[in-house]
Amino acid sequence: MLEDYNITRCVGTHLPDQIHWSSEGGVMLLFKKELLYLKARNQPDSDPKDIGELVTSYRYSGTLMNWENYLISVLCDNEAIRIGQTKSHVLGQQNDNNPIEVDFSESGVSKSGGPLITVVTDSLNGYLLEEKDGDLKMVSLLNKSIAERETMDINNVLTMDKLGKLRIHSISWVHKIDIDSVTPPVWPRMPENTFIVFTESSTTYLYAINLKTNKPERNGSFDTSLTLETSDDEYVRKSKISDWVHSELDSAILISYVAMITSKNRVILKALNFDTRSKKLFVDSTFTKILDYNSRISAVKFKKVGESQIVLSTVSTNKIKFIILSDKKHIQLLERDLFGNNFQCNSLTQFVINRDADSHVILYTFISDMLSNFIYLKIDLPSKSSFANCGPIYGKKMNYRSVIQATENLPIFDHLNGLRKKGSYRILSMEIDPSGKFLGLLTSLFDRTQPVDGRIVSHHDNIYFSVVPVTKSKLDYSIFHNLNVFSCVQSSPLLKVQTMNFTKYLDRHDADNKTIDVEKQEISDGSIVVPFEDGMSCEAYLQKNLILSPQSEQVRINNTLMTLINQSQDDGNQLRLARLIIELVRTKRVEMSSVYDRLMCRQFLRLLGLPEEGSSNILGDKNNLALPVPGASDLSETFTFTSNPQRDLISTSITSEEGHTWKVCALTLIPILSPKIRICNYCGSRVLRVPEGFSYGTITDFVLNSLRVCIICGGRYHES
Repeated sequence: MLEDYNITRCVGTHLPDQIHWSSEGGVMLLFKKELLYLKARNQPDSDPKDIGELVTSYRYSGTLMNWENYLISVLCDNEAIRIGQTKSHVLGQQNDNNPIEVDFSESGVSKSGGPLITVVTDSLNGYLLEEKDGDLKMVSLLNKSIAERETMDINNVLTMDKLGKLRIHSISWVHKIDIDSVTPPVWPRMPENTFIVFTESSTTYLYAINLKTNKPERNGSFDTSLTLETSDDEYVRKSKISDWVHSELDSAILISYVAMITSKNRVILKALNFDTRSKKLFVDSTFTKILDYNSRISAVKFKKVGESQIVLSTVSTNKIKFIILSDKKHIQLLERDLFGNNFQCNSLTQFVINRDADSHVILYTFISDMLSNFIYLKIDLPSKSSFANCGPIYGKKMNYRSVIQATENLPIFDHLNGLRKKGSYRILSMEIDPSGKFLGLLTSLFDRTQPVDGRIVSHHDNIYFSVVPVTKSKLDYSIFHNLNVFSCVQSSPLLKVQTMNFTKYLDRHDADNKTIDVEKQEISDGSIVVPFEDGMSCEAYLQKNLILSPQSEQVRINNTLMTLINQSQDDGNQLRLARLIIELVRTKRVEMSSVYDRLMCRQFLRLLGLPEEGSSNILGDKNNLALPVPGASDLSETFTFTSNPQRDLISTSITSEEGHTWKVCALTLIPILSPKIRICNYCGSRVLRVPEGFSYGTITDFVLNSLRVCIICGGRYHES
C-alpha cells in the first residue's frame, strides 16, 4: 500500500478546488503563496513505497513573486481603493502575488501538444502559463492582453468602467468532447483550446489558443446578465464549465453549460454550443437561467451523469442543490438541508458508479469543511437518461476526526479512520482523477495547542496528499479500453502510467501483490484501414487511420503498457502508415516532389516487404538518391538500393555511400540529416521537423505536419 506524499513547510488555504488533475497525469496543488506540481514519472521505481516515488515534484513560490503585477500602479478616476492597486513592495520583492485559482486546459491545446495552465491571483491578475521541464513559462499576461485589445493606456487615469475590464476574478477552460465527435483536422484542438476570462465588465470574452503562436485570440463574447446599475456592482467571483452532451434536436450539436457564481450570491447559467460539422463554438443567446440564493455559495461542481444529463451541485450555508440540465432545459431541482447547521464548505467532489447488473447510476457526493464535518450523499438513478424516477437523497453527516461508522463500504472511510490515528487533521480539498477511479485527498496534520501562523516556519502544517480508490471493486486492464479517457488526442501516456501504478499499488485487498494482469489486446491487422472517401483530404485520411482509429489507438495503449512490464512494442501503426502512403502515391492523390519523398516511399516498400520492381512510377529509375543536407545546400548524402531486403532488415539507422551512419526518422524512415528534430517525451522516438525555409518534399512535409503526436505510444513531441 502506498504511503501518502508528505509536503512540508506549506500553508493550506481556505479556498475550494485546491487539487487540479491534468490529463497528462500531473497534479497541481494550490497553497498560500505557492503552487506545487506533481508530475507523473515515465519510469517510476520498481517497488515504490509512497506516492512521492511515482512523481517528480516542482515547487513554485518565489516564481510567483517574479510575475508582473499589471495593476500595481493603475489609477482610477474616482480614486476607489481596490486590491491590486494597493499591493506594495515587500522586503524588496517586486510583487505580492498569491494564487487563488488554478486550472489546466485539456491536453493537446498548446503548441507542444500538452496542456496550458491559467492562474488567477488575489491581485486580480490572470496568467496563461506552460510547464516545460519543471518550469512555468509565461505565455501571456492576460490583463496586459486585454489592455492592448481595448487600447487602454494604463499610464493615464482610467475610468471605473475600463478598470473593471482589467480586473480578473476567474478563468475557466472549455472541456474536451467525446473522442467519437472529434473529426479531422484534429489540430488545432476544438473546442478545448478555448477559455473564458471573467472580469468586472458586463461583457465577457472567449479566448482561443492560436496553435502557431501559442497566444490567445478573442473568439466571441456574451453578456453576463450582471447588475451594474449601483455603486455595489456585481461581478463573477467564481466560474465553472461543464462537460458536453449531445443536443436532442441535432446530434451534431454539442451543449456545455457555464455557471457564474456572483458576488451577490446568484448563479447565472449560460450555454455553449459546438457544431461538430463546422467546428464552430458559440454562445447560445436564447438560454440564460438565474438562480438566487439567500446565503453565501461556498462550492459548485458540474458532473455529467448518464448519457445526456449535466448536474450542477451548489453548496450554500445550509443547503445543497442539484440542478439537472439536459438539452438546455431546467429539468429538475433537487435539494436538501445540510443537517441543520451552517456549513462553510471548502471541498466538494463527486463521482458516478454504473451498476451494469440493473442499469442503475449512483451519484456520490462528498462535502467537507475545515472543522471536522464530512457529509456523504447518494442519489440512486434507475435510468441513465433521466432523473424522473430517482430515489431520495440519502445522506449522513460524520465527524472525520472521530471513528467513522460508515454504512457503505467505500475506501475513503477507511482512509479517514487511518488518518485519525496520526493526529488531529483537517481536510483541505478532494478531487477525482481524470480516469474517474481515484480520489485525490489533501489533508493537514496540526498541533491543537498552536495557531497556524504562515509567517513562522515551525507553525506550518504537515500537509499530505493521498490517493484513494473511489470503490473497492477490483481494478484491472479493462479500464484502459475507455478511449474517451485514454485516447492519444486527449491524454498522454503518462496518464496511463499513473493510472496503472495507482491500480497496482493502491489495492487494499491485495497489498502484497505488486503486479497487474495485462493481456495484450488483439487488434485488427494493419491492412484494415478507413477507405478514402469522396471529398476526403489526404490529411483527414491519414488522421482517421492513425490518430482516430480504435485499432491504431489500441496499438498505442498496448505499447505503453507493454513498456511498463518490459515486453516488446507493436509496430502495427508504422506498418499502417507505410501502407497508407504507398496507396496515396499509387492512386496519385499525392505527388512526390523530392528525393526525400522517393527515399521515404522506398523505405516503406522495404518495410512492407513489397517488391520494388514495377514501381518505377513511384520510385523512379535511379537506385542512387542524393539527399541535400538541410541548411547546407552544397552538402549531400547518397543512399543506394541494390536489392529488396525483407522487412525485418529495416533498422533504426541507415548508412550512406560516404560511409556515414545516420539515425532514421521514426515516422518517415528517412535519415536525420538535420538537428531540427522532435523527440517523444515518453518513448523517446525521434522525428524530423521541417526547418523554416526548407522543404523535405510534398509527401514528407505532409506526413510530418499531419501527425502531431507519436503514433507509437501517443506521447507529445518536444523540439530539440
